[in-house]
Amino acid sequence: MIEPVASRRSLHILYVNEMSTGIESDEESGSLEIELPNVAAALRVLLGSSQRAGVILRTFTEETVRLPGRRVPLPLKEVRGWLLAGGRLKPLAASEVTGAYRAGLAPDPDPDPGTSLSPVDCDVRFHDAWHVDLPG
Repeated sequence: MIEPVASRRSLHILYVNEMSTGIESDEESGSLEIELPNVAAALRVLLGSSQRAGVILRTFTEETVRLPGRRVPLPLKEVRGWLLAGGRLKPLAASEVTGAYRAGLAPDPDPDPGTSLSPVDCDVRFHDAWHVDLPG
């Protein structure tokens, strides 16, 4: 008997400047479900303009971490960032995104007023962003 293969779905949060939306992607079908389409529309407008913007993608992994004082483990998040300028997305190195978080220039990937731990040191792993080819 052949069992159906479950689709590989991933959960993400996309930040564009101070806006954010949840995204669910299905690797098998290539589909995306966007929680707030206005955030994707704003990104499209920014890509067509000369404005600068910060773009952060936080991806929830299947790994979990236990933090001191927490009873429930948290999912480990992978964070990548891009600088949008001149209609192009410039991938940022993990160290650049980490530096932006430490300097308070990027949205906190996991705000939690109940703990004094830095998000850089607990349930977030920063990665180099990949190159994005845009049409046009």
